[in-house]
Amino acid sequence: MKRIFLILVVLAIAVTGVFASGTRSKSGEADPLCGTWYGGDPNPDIIGYKYHYSFIPAGPDRWYIMAQGIYNPDSLGAAVMSNWTGEVVRTGGVYEMRIMAMTTTDPVDPPDEFPIIMAARGWITVNSENEIVTSYDQWGAYRWGTTPFVDEPATWMLPPNSDVITEVLHRIRMDVDLP
Repeated sequence: MKRIFLILVVLAIAVTGVFASGTRSKSGEADPLCGTWYGGDPNPDIIGYKYHYSFIPAGPDRWYIMAQGIYNPDSLGAAVMSNWTGEVVRTGGVYEMRIMAMTTTDPVDPPDEFPIIMAARGWITVNSENEIVTSYDQWGAYRWGTTPFVDEPATWMLPPNSDVITEVLHRIRMDVDLP
């Protein structure tokens, strides 16, 4: 009986540590990305495209990304589009992200054609605990069977050395009282 109790206590401590580590680093400081963010074009007077992102810790200096834009996939020539997913890796204080989504022009279920893989690379700057800036410098449309970021895309949506796409994102606040 004591052995089972001890195992349950150790398991409870381990699970608590896993969940607690999602918002704190090993040194106890707040995780710079973990959480849900929303925003878009840095100019508040432009409606433009808006997004929400969720960053989930995936290991030391690594985060998994889920993102969704508020726009019609027709703007990309697609009938259907998946959410954007990917990863962020921090190397030497620099946050690099790579995300991808899939599109198809075929609205039947399941589609009669292979999807196109949309893949983008960007950088994150942490302005404060509640604001980050994303800057995308490459975005390509890849044919099924090719490898994003390795093979040449079928079409560059944002070719290398173009003006970057910049978005300002704000963290959903959990430290404020609700009305």
